[in-house]
Amino acid sequence: MPWASVLIAVAVCLLAALSVYTVSRLGAADGDWLTHIRSRLYLGIPWGTLVVISFVLFVYLFVQDGSSAIRDPVVIPYRAWSYQYPLGMLTAPFAHASFDHLLGNLTGALVLAPIAEYAWGHYPDDGVADSGSLRADPRVRAFLVFPAVVCGVALATSLFAVGPVIGFSGVVYAFAGFAMVSYPIATIVASLGVHGLVLTVVRAVQSPIVEASVQAQPPAPPSWASIAIQAHALGFFLGLVLALAIAARRGTRPDPRRFWIAVVLFGFSKSLWAIYWYGSAGSYVLFRGPGVIVVLALSVLVTLAVTASDRPILPVDRSTPLTGGRIRRAVVQAPFFRAATNRSRRATAVTAVVLLLALISGPALALNAVSVAPADDRAALSFENYGVTYDESVQNELVSVVPFDAYGSNETVSASGVIVWSTERSLWTNPVSADQLAYSGTATVELGGPGWRETVSVERTGWDVVGNGSTYQVWLDAPSHDRTMAFESGSQRSSVVVNEASLSIASVDGEFVVRATSDSGLNVTTAVPSPGETASMGPVELVREDDTLVVEHEGTRAAIAAVETYR
Repeated sequence: MPWASVLIAVAVCLLAALSVYTVSRLGAADGDWLTHIRSRLYLGIPWGTLVVISFVLFVYLFVQDGSSAIRDPVVIPYRAWSYQYPLGMLTAPFAHASFDHLLGNLTGALVLAPIAEYAWGHYPDDGVADSGSLRADPRVRAFLVFPAVVCGVALATSLFAVGPVIGFSGVVYAFAGFAMVSYPIATIVASLGVHGLVLTVVRAVQSPIVEASVQAQPPAPPSWASIAIQAHALGFFLGLVLALAIAARRGTRPDPRRFWIAVVLFGFSKSLWAIYWYGSAGSYVLFRGPGVIVVLALSVLVTLAVTASDRPILPVDRSTPLTGGRIRRAVVQAPFFRAATNRSRRATAVTAVVLLLALISGPALALNAVSVAPADDRAALSFENYGVTYDESVQNELVSVVPFDAYGSNETVSASGVIVWSTERSLWTNPVSADQLAYSGTATVELGGPGWRETVSVERTGWDVVGNGSTYQVWLDAPSHDRTMAFESGSQRSSVVVNEASLSIASVDGEFVVRATSDSGLNVTTAVPSPGETASMGPVELVREDDTLVVEHEGTRAAIAAVETYR
């Protein structure tokens, strides 16, 4: 890093520390805020948060081997693929798909987890540690109990999430749901404002000066199609239910208006409305309208669960004689009616939230019990029970376990690109799409497991045929394997016709060839010549000029194809 960048990084750190100190001194007259913090947290520090964040960082650096390549960790074996693969289920909530993924979740946890930990408290409710009770010892609550509960919530977000989730974000949402019950405004300010501030400061220290240029971006799904909405909602409601249990024991509840505002702002800002499904031909369908309705409806439900009174949901004045006929008296005196009238409004809403949590997590019990790995031997390369190949328009095994076709059609959801699977690990994935490889020309896929990793290099080479598409090959390579061809596309015919002969380019057994055919019986095939060389195809001469393929006949020259270029 240049010296100027180092100075900027140091200045950012010093100014941030100075800002916090100055504001704390200016607000000292309003009360000793440090005393308030120490009354809830042991020595005034959220130790549980630091323990959890340290553990997540440990998983990324040493389990996923991020210490060897900080921006290229091993990801595939640490996703929550199936109940038949316990390692993935255990590691998924603590592992991450990239360094930016890790940074976003850790800064989110750093902002929200201390609020949740403060709301829970290291001390008993009276604020005094009972040395005779291990459970009330603030050190035990800080260093053991809080991290243990967080790990339990993390495992729940893995076990009951739909799909091969990865990342700590489900727990971050649980922190938000838990903290919001006690401090709704502080939680939403931390989530929407402080998180962005912390993330920007961290990135400023990491990269003080960034130089960028205008450039095209590789094909990628829409941003909302890469978010684990169900896992995020699951985490939020898990935190909410835990907070409801503690609030009921303590007899506390927040202001209804503040809580509702916080829930609505959080739900919309965190895209909990982004319900989507797969469409045909590699498209995605966003149900934005229904998603907005769901968020608004659920915000009312959780507000009732947290803030509603303990009055009966159907109050009946039992001191008033029953009038109005025999039917009315029979209904009012029925056991089910008495149970309904005795049940409080808050208890009813809480029951609805618990049922909703079961509804969100229920589908995972069936889907995660199924292995998505195909039992076949079509791998181009094999590593430690991994199979790797390239294919196009094959059934998406991940989505095939769901009994729904592509939205708006009767087609099954398909996938194209690099395919990785493992029957031992019950996994199937499409880590590099065909569009991404066509854009970049090369890609890498990290395979591995505890204690080992293997990098598979993927390369596409081909010819853009004039007036048509491309003919291409896909090759796989790895340090422990020879370079292997995984895929050959179909032939493409050029729009150029020379001496009544049609010209096509095809890939045959790993070699590009040109075919010349005509109605007069011409049928000649020759290999694409090397740069600067020529080849004869009956009356037609084939010339390779650098990356362009040219045909010549009686003084007429025309380009029929060019080597594919990538970005």
